[in-house]
Amino acid sequence: MIRHGATLAFVFSDCEGSSQGAIKASSATHRAHRVNDGFLRTIPNTRPSKTGARPLAYFITFTAYGTWLHGDMRTWVDREHNEFGTERLAHDPLVNHVQKQSLKHPKVKLTPAMIKQVLAAVAEVCRYREWKLVSANVRTNHVHVLAMANAEAEKLLGDFKRYATRRLRREKLMPADRPVWTDGGSTIYVWDQPSLDRIDRYIRYDQGENLGGRY
Repeated sequence: MIRHGATLAFVFSDCEGSSQGAIKASSATHRAHRVNDGFLRTIPNTRPSKTGARPLAYFITFTAYGTWLHGDMRTWVDREHNEFGTERLAHDPLVNHVQKQSLKHPKVKLTPAMIKQVLAAVAEVCRYREWKLVSANVRTNHVHVLAMANAEAEKLLGDFKRYATRRLRREKLMPADRPVWTDGGSTIYVWDQPSLDRIDRYIRYDQGENLGGRY
């Protein structure tokens, strides 16, 4: 489950030369989330409403299995160090080694064919649920989606991951016994049009070259 009312932050860079990151908190082992820290600090409010009001849109992020572990040299967070804007934890080789050893499968890197199918799955979910897909960008190790929906954030996150997994297995791009994604994901609440526009640009143009997974 994603814990509401908390955010976490860490430096983010990957093999695609993407930007750096901060996101909403999630507590399970092997979590990985990627949103630009400096960028997100310019968004006035990214948390759920205390009154239960629906946001204008949701900024959803989830990552490929095994691609961001505790102790990572790019800095990291845990359950005790996950408030947005707080100090990130430094590289811990021992912790990172233990995390790597606990993986039951090799980490997943999305190929061009997989990227295409994941984007198609995201679009399929939005059509079926009658959600408005604003933008999406599928990378080799993470997925960003900006969508407008009359649903809970966890519903969007779960459906995107399930549909993508099912499609990858149907196309025989992932074995049935292999996990595709890390547990959980990031859910950022978007409350106004200027914030939506800025996140839209971030997803479309600040993720590096188009790998065939941009909407």
